[in-house]
Amino acid sequence: MVDFCIKNIDFNNKAVAIVLLYGNAAIMFAKREIVSIIKKNNGNVVGYGEFVGEHSFSTKELPVAINRPNAEDINMAISFGKAIREELKNNIEKNKSLSIFDRFIGKVADIKPVHTGRRIFTVPKTDYELCDNCGVCIKKCPKACIDNNIVTDKNACIVCMACVKACHNNARISKAKNPLIKMGLKKINRNKNESKFIVF
Repeated sequence: MVDFCIKNIDFNNKAVAIVLLYGNAAIMFAKREIVSIIKKNNGNVVGYGEFVGEHSFSTKELPVAINRPNAEDINMAISFGKAIREELKNNIEKNKSLSIFDRFIGKVADIKPVHTGRRIFTVPKTDYELCDNCGVCIKKCPKACIDNNIVTDKNACIVCMACVKACHNNARISKAKNPLIKMGLKKINRNKNESKFIVF
């Protein structure tokens, strides 16, 4: 989703500190991809941090990275902020040129399909017997694809689970499309990933 959100922004040579929050799974090319996009759009990347948070698919029955970020994660984020502040004070001009690999990753980011939760979970539906029409799901939806009747636009929904997590009555329901998905989430939960950062 990162390319979808920022690829049209011109950073106008401003300093950019990247903060990536992920659900204890795998970062893969996310770091390289976002750095490439920002540099391509005239951004001066001064630092990058990756921090573990509760997975968007986490539930009471199947917790994934529950209680993250924890105190250690928060302290790491504070240290990152302090390091970035010192870097900006130094006002060191960075090399904004893109490497060949960065340019390649940038091209891939332009053409690759956007991966969303739709691949593995169903689009959330509403249990109207539990729903009290509070509207919190409408407010929380980043795609604005839930109407006033609490019906989801299946074509627009990215299955981010924001509405599911926000619903205090558990009236928003999404199910795994394959039994193996639960096994995969259990494996992710066993990962021992730590939050970390680097200042360039």
